[in-house]
Amino acid sequence: MIQRAFCNELFSSLPFPRFCDMLASNGFHGTELDPATCFEQVDSATPRELTRVRNALNSAGITFVGFHWLLRHPPGLSLFAENQELRDRSWRRLDHLSALCLELGGAVLVIGSGPQRRINSTPLQDAVHYTADRLSQLGEKYPGVRYCVEPLPPGRTDFLTSLEQVSELLQLCSGSVGAVFDFRNASSEERTHHELLHRYMSCIRHVHLNELDGCAPTGRGMNFRTAADLLHRGDYSGWVSVEPFHLVDSMAETVAGTARYLDEAGL
Repeated sequence: MIQRAFCNELFSSLPFPRFCDMLASNGFHGTELDPATCFEQVDSATPRELTRVRNALNSAGITFVGFHWLLRHPPGLSLFAENQELRDRSWRRLDHLSALCLELGGAVLVIGSGPQRRINSTPLQDAVHYTADRLSQLGEKYPGVRYCVEPLPPGRTDFLTSLEQVSELLQLCSGSVGAVFDFRNASSEERTHHELLHRYMSCIRHVHLNELDGCAPTGRGMNFRTAADLLHRGDYSGWVSVEPFHLVDSMAETVAGTARYLDEAGL
């Protein structure tokens, strides 16, 4: 069964309990969180912060899906830094977020963070094998977490810029690593959304919904109805997370309007 979630970063000015209540009242089942919006120091989240997040989720009946924007804070993190200490610190952030994700009852880490995963001078195949090894190690340590690698357009990173490249990476990884299908990002690929979903359905473990202009789904641009049919026929059973990059309407109307459209689209 496909379940709906909403990403929280554009709603961080809203008290978290109100955000959770807003999602629940509009038929959403979960939320995907930017950790920097919930914890003052992500590497040392306090019991009080954890309790606050848990209480808000439980009170509204909202599931914590997992984290995205994993490496945006603090500035300067890099998975392929030439400085070994910085590289290790960046991978330790993913280790810490894995533990934090499980502690809050989540199961997904979205590996996006384009600038922080630039390989720069690292040879491509070395970067692929290194990433496969590191993600597989995390998967063995945290078997309850799915590491979902998000293809990003070439303008945002120089590594894993298509679903084809991500699928090749996944052949070297453990079963805990999958792909993200993000509608906006997928628009930069040569194949259509329909072709991409049909071709890579078996490795897609997480879906982000957004329009090409970065708004929440409205149907004015993307054909989400066709995608919904493909996801259902492909027995997709993961989350579909609405991830807008800017708001056209108020927070309340964005959530309500998105819910109405997803009802119509069959998601």
